[in-house]
Amino acid sequence: MKQDYQWGILIVLFVTLIAGSFGCATLTATTAAKNNEFYTNPVISDEIIAIGKPDAALSKAIGHDHVVAFLGKKNTYMLYKGGEELEHISTLHLYGKRLVIDTTTHKNLYVKDKQVWGYIVLTYAKGLEITPEEQEELIKSGFSQPEYRTYQKKIEIAGIITPAIQLTDQQIATLATTRPFNLYNPRDVKAPSNIGATMMIPFAVAADIVLSPFYLGVGLILLIAL
Repeated sequence: MKQDYQWGILIVLFVTLIAGSFGCATLTATTAAKNNEFYTNPVISDEIIAIGKPDAALSKAIGHDHVVAFLGKKNTYMLYKGGEELEHISTLHLYGKRLVIDTTTHKNLYVKDKQVWGYIVLTYAKGLEITPEEQEELIKSGFSQPEYRTYQKKIEIAGIITPAIQLTDQQIATLATTRPFNLYNPRDVKAPSNIGATMMIPFAVAADIVLSPFYLGVGLILLIAL
């Protein structure tokens, strides 16, 4: 009887141990899934509706001479790195629908503490016919040809987020299209040095400068969430 009692205790302990281990494994898996979602789910999903070029005063306040503003529905993105390249590409004589962000790199745009950084890889005409004129434009703009009929260009991005700028109905009517994009939490990726001066820019001043008719552009294929 005593031996049976001891075996009973051992069985209970064994079952408890197995149940506890299973519970820990489930908790660990759940935690890992949530941690992964923290990095794979977008922090910000927005649409670019226009591009603007701040004048010298605003650029000086930001601390960079070459700033391009990307106007989104939720925020304005002042890029001091990569903005001019994207603006230049938007002026090329190319077919907009053929220009996309490479699907293997689209989650390399990060946001933290109002800072945006990372990189994108633009791909043009994947597998499609390219005219000599298109080819010349792409080569002049630094696109490489990793495979036949496919041109790519990697662009480093860095900037800060400011409040969205409200456009008038008349201004919105001039925009050709909008382009969606996502920003993600960084995973072991350090942000650029913080620019304290940018946080001091009066919103009204930024809006007035960016919305100058001379600078206001149209929505273009720049940042695309695939």
